[in-house]
Amino acid sequence: MFWSGVGSLLASESLLGATLASSFEVRVVSSAEAALNAINGADELDRILTDPSLPGMSGLELLGDVRALRPATRRLMLTGDQSPLIHERATNECAVHRFLRKPCDPSGVLSACEDALAELEIERAALA
Repeated sequence: MFWSGVGSLLASESLLGATLASSFEVRVVSSAEAALNAINGADELDRILTDPSLPGMSGLELLGDVRALRPATRRLMLTGDQSPLIHERATNECAVHRFLRKPCDPSGVLSACEDALAELEIERAALA
């Protein structure tokens, strides 16, 4: 799972984390609850990337909470679950900005994270 402040992110897989760390500050957490604690202590949160299957609170619940707490945060989901229900819930309940299917090349995830940040920067500029 990944979260981001300005130019930062959260990761659970070492190769993916290393790839993302080449462009962003990466923060690793082990659960949705730990992510929420980290988010509550962060000044800014640009992006979060998570799997829907997490211990305790699901990734969908996490993204729903992030949407409520930090609506501008770009929410990305990375999953191997092919269920249309997961995609539907991620879109409708969490307003996920990007939905990535495993297996996914780390460079593809990096590109999605870069695109999400670029969209956020455009939105921020329009509001300034």
